[in-house]
Amino acid sequence: MLLPFKRIHLITFIAVLLDIFDQKNVKALRVLISAPNLFHSHLHMHSAIADLLVEEGRHEVTLLVPIWNPDDSETEKSNWTHAQTVIRHFPDTVETEILRRSIANLPFGNDNVWGDGDEVFSGATMPLYKTIFGTACKSLHRSPQLFASLKSASFDVAISEWFDACSLALFHRLGISTTLITSAIALDSVLARKLGIPMPTYVPIVNKASPEGTRMGIWKRFVNYLEIQQNTHIEELTNSIMNSQFGEQFPSSQELVLRASFLLLNTNEMLDLARPISNKIKHIGGFLLEPGYPKSAAAKVTGRTAQLLDSSGPSSTVPSVLVSFGSVADPRKMPRQMLRTFLDSFGSVPEYNFIWRFPRQENDESSNGNLVKEFPPNVHLFHWLDQRAILAHPNTRAFVSHCGLNSLNEAATAGVPLLCVPLFGDQNYNAAIVQNHRNGIVLHKKELNKETLENALRTLLADEKANEYLRNAKVISGKITRAPFRPREIVRKCKNEPLGTEWAGLSGAIGCDDRRNPSDRRVNVPIGDKKRDRIRGDEEKGRLITQ
Repeated sequence: MLLPFKRIHLITFIAVLLDIFDQKNVKALRVLISAPNLFHSHLHMHSAIADLLVEEGRHEVTLLVPIWNPDDSETEKSNWTHAQTVIRHFPDTVETEILRRSIANLPFGNDNVWGDGDEVFSGATMPLYKTIFGTACKSLHRSPQLFASLKSASFDVAISEWFDACSLALFHRLGISTTLITSAIALDSVLARKLGIPMPTYVPIVNKASPEGTRMGIWKRFVNYLEIQQNTHIEELTNSIMNSQFGEQFPSSQELVLRASFLLLNTNEMLDLARPISNKIKHIGGFLLEPGYPKSAAAKVTGRTAQLLDSSGPSSTVPSVLVSFGSVADPRKMPRQMLRTFLDSFGSVPEYNFIWRFPRQENDESSNGNLVKEFPPNVHLFHWLDQRAILAHPNTRAFVSHCGLNSLNEAATAGVPLLCVPLFGDQNYNAAIVQNHRNGIVLHKKELNKETLENALRTLLADEKANEYLRNAKVISGKITRAPFRPREIVRKCKNEPLGTEWAGLSGAIGCDDRRNPSDRRVNVPIGDKKRDRIRGDEEKGRLITQ
């Protein structure tokens, strides 16, 4: 029997790992989740994991939010998380100003993602990230009150994103032996290297992927290789901070990552590009979607959005297109010529409604806010949209998107073809996924013009018989919603391990801890490799495992 691949994927996976199906032996666990507030999508992923654990009605979840962006108010909203305890750690006045200045100079902090987004994670911005990470890291570890409060809670399990080595170091200081690492984006080359997973040159680097994906030519593969060999700056900085504060014997960030039982990866295995993988990786892409998606969400469209979508039903000739570029890229700051290109293209196909998430205020005097009155009549603006519900509606025919990973997961599950205009970061890799599966069309933001955009729209909106993108989107949706997931097999295979079933962690319970399966720590490290020997030395320096 095939089980639906939906949010229950993650619920069941975590439930299995925590052994909550064995009611006689299990105990309630105290779980610490650390999630800085620098990137909204990353923060929301971890708050969602917290919510899922709370929904089980058994575990006590504390969500620690180190404030990296002092001007962000996301965590001040009501009901943004269901975690029983939320701790926001604020830096001091001097640190706050350092963080504020650094973030303001990042491309996505100064509204340049429309033009300079390719440089968000470049060598030019790396000093800014080092300042942000270093300042926030020192602040987190210099608070004796915070440490004492967390120490008294005696957490059983801790979860943090893999690149947040300062949180992983905090878990080590707190004596939390069982940890999970996460990634809100696809498998990064730095993380792959930490886990010993080979990164062939045909696998594009996440933050600077070419639209060709695994079909890159020899030159782009060479450039890709050079990129893979870099990006160790933050790791070196974190190690330096920890060693200066806690001594040379403190485990390296490499070792802290290797100690994690599993990596929860926010990609869907039905979508991701072909690449080497590890048994430590569990794909949870799409776990944010409610059970029964997309069928369960279509009826949730309400108000003016429902009127537009329902008017484009079978009795009408006006289907709809969703337009949204995420929460970071403000369309009011879009270059005027780019906005004109979108408006002219949308207006040239009046047989479609365009439902656009376009945040604006009354009497908006921003660069593009005063152009609203000139928008074509088939372009409808909304300050906020229920994106998942709209994508699930049968009258939504396409999605013009920045190709963020959550947007990709939602559109793929709903079977809606995409028109991707990646702006920065992992959106390039996600667009390469779309290009590879041909469930959408990718256009480079710096090469947009009315002709290419209009042609792409008409291609995506053609009848199904002549539209391979729509057909592919439906096939992918079918694979995702009907994919088999067998978490109980993991429990069944490991139940007989003489490790006990009342446990606070993960690795021992499924019989895959380091003492029984050393290959779980690293994969494919060649014998005689100098780098391997150096890593082994780092591991021995901070090893806690009894041989």
